[in-house]
Amino acid sequence: MSPSKKEAAKKVSADGWTFHVPAAVFVFAVFMGIALFPYAGFVSGLLGQAYEGLVRQNDPFWNALRIFARNIKATLVIGAAGLIVPGMSLLLLAVNGFVVGYAIRLVADKGMPLLKIAGGVLPHAFLEVLALIITAELTLRFWLAVIRPRKLRRRDSAYAAAKKAALRYATVVLPLLFASAFVEAYVSAWFLGLN
Repeated sequence: MSPSKKEAAKKVSADGWTFHVPAAVFVFAVFMGIALFPYAGFVSGLLGQAYEGLVRQNDPFWNALRIFARNIKATLVIGAAGLIVPGMSLLLLAVNGFVVGYAIRLVADKGMPLLKIAGGVLPHAFLEVLALIITAELTLRFWLAVIRPRKLRRRDSAYAAAKKAALRYATVVLPLLFASAFVEAYVSAWFLGLN
């Protein structure tokens, strides 16, 4: 690859909005989940199915591994959907945000103090949501590289973006998910009195 192609490959999809848009979509969806709580009773069934069997043992280590596997699956679904259909990662991220907002409102309405909810959710949710947002960002960057290839041919631009996305997934998203799973299994569970 010539120096100009290498330089162009580094600049592929370097637009900053690709992180801010998924973050804004997620935050908006959380608020919608909180606001539309009375009208979204079907979400309770989804929450029960999602967590059924996840925390069976009283062993936080195995629970952390199960949570890690579940979170990897979620990011892979968001990533694959976003690579197949442009923008689909944003839709799945919005659904996730809506469910988070609904769950916050559900436990708040059952009388759990907001400080306890925040202490039990924020430590792991920050890492987990950041990983989901970065995954959605990676799909947006890929499509941006395909649509606006800059100095590279379209195929080379897509290849460079995919390679960069895979590297970022392995070096940023997976460690975030790993840390999040152990924080959820140990810190959040302790704070909420589940251990």
